[in-house]
Amino acid sequence: ADGFTEEALQQRLQAESALRNLAIDVAVLNYGAEPAGIMQRFGQDLFSRQGVGFDPVANGPIPPDYVLGPGDSIRMQLFGNVNQIVENEVGRDGVLTLPELGPVNVVGLTFAEFREDIRQRVSESLIGTQVSISVGQLKTIRVFVLGDVVRPGSYVVSGLSTISNALYASGGISDVGSLRSVQLKRAGQRISTLDLYDFLLRGDTSNDLRLQSGDVVFVPPTGPSIEISGAINRPAIYELKGDARVSDLVSLAGGYKADAYRSNISLQRVRDDGVREVLTVDLSEVRQNNVLLKSGDIVFVPAALEDFEDTIFLSGHVKRPGMYQLEPGMRVLDLIQSEESLKPLADLNYVLIGREDPKSGEVSVRSVDLSVAAKNRASDENATLRSKDKIYVFGFEYSRQRIVKEVIEQLRLQTRSGESLRVASVVGRVNAPGDYPLEPGMRVSDLIRAGGQLAEDAYVLRAELARARIVDNKRRSTDS
Repeated sequence: ADGFTEEALQQRLQAESALRNLAIDVAVLNYGAEPAGIMQRFGQDLFSRQGVGFDPVANGPIPPDYVLGPGDSIRMQLFGNVNQIVENEVGRDGVLTLPELGPVNVVGLTFAEFREDIRQRVSESLIGTQVSISVGQLKTIRVFVLGDVVRPGSYVVSGLSTISNALYASGGISDVGSLRSVQLKRAGQRISTLDLYDFLLRGDTSNDLRLQSGDVVFVPPTGPSIEISGAINRPAIYELKGDARVSDLVSLAGGYKADAYRSNISLQRVRDDGVREVLTVDLSEVRQNNVLLKSGDIVFVPAALEDFEDTIFLSGHVKRPGMYQLEPGMRVLDLIQSEESLKPLADLNYVLIGREDPKSGEVSVRSVDLSVAAKNRASDENATLRSKDKIYVFGFEYSRQRIVKEVIEQLRLQTRSGESLRVASVVGRVNAPGDYPLEPGMRVSDLIRAGGQLAEDAYVLRAELARARIVDNKRRSTDS
């Protein structure tokens, strides 16, 4: 702030604030929503979350389809005519040497196949003897994790490792790697493709195959990617497979939020000629469900407007303020049914009703006298209510000017050039002096009613009425 006067510094701060607001306005115009930071790819942090490990369980049960190989330790217990415990390791040549049975070639056999083979050999060679077989120390295997991963290379992993375990060992998939087409290659042939979306969204691990020595896990570049935000459950950037529609993308994103407005979905796209365009998709129409997505599209699902139909709003000096359903032919006393609905010291003589024109949006104001309405429910004081009416009940112990000023400011904003603001003021010995909206046909008695009636020490035989007028569109004159 050196070199700035206090006034100059204040002006600079105001200018910077205006620029920030302008930047936000531009962002809203460009994207259809307030800026919410950089959108993340769905599933990108799967392998980088703290405390989440993908290491295989080393001491768990051995699955029947586990393929035996060099380095596996086999524990065999014979009982019956022969009682013996034997534990040997499969040699590098894939042969397991067992006493009483001789060498057994186990390369390529699953644990279930090996167990059945040994039981058959024992029953034939050692009559009256049974066998129990388990796996002790597991082998390690060397696999390759290549393509768009964080740390591509060769890794030594447990014999129980799967594709996801290898990806975790390599640091996970990079920012440009595909989460939907992770390939498992064996002897130069692709044998499986893992879609991590099945893993994340449906808990399906059927394609997360167990690895064998020399396998290659290859992650290709990402496929077509679409961004979706707004009133959906999981806003993110999603990778698509094949032809996909907006409804498919919404399904991937976890569906709509309760307040989603499905009839005005914004789709931003860069055309083949490099020009940006915005399409409006109405998913309530069947024919628009067939709009195909393209890579780079940005989808925004707006939320429903905070606008209520067939609703009236009650506030102020009442026991149960809030929103109420508008019934056909509903009047003020149908909403405020008795004095029991009001707090103590409520002003029954001046209840303010704000009404919005459904076409122009302009607000008009009128007041009613509940004491008169209670005597004659068919009178105009028991006004018929309309949708979005706002009813405010004042109390005597609180100032009513804060609410009235808000109403007057709204009237001021919609006052056209050359028109006078329709406001009247009451001062002097009244209970609530101040400015009040000027209602059509308003009389002095109505203004005094707005001011909370005369005070106890008011001189009721005389009052002064002052009225301002513009003379020749040049000067203001006041008549009394």
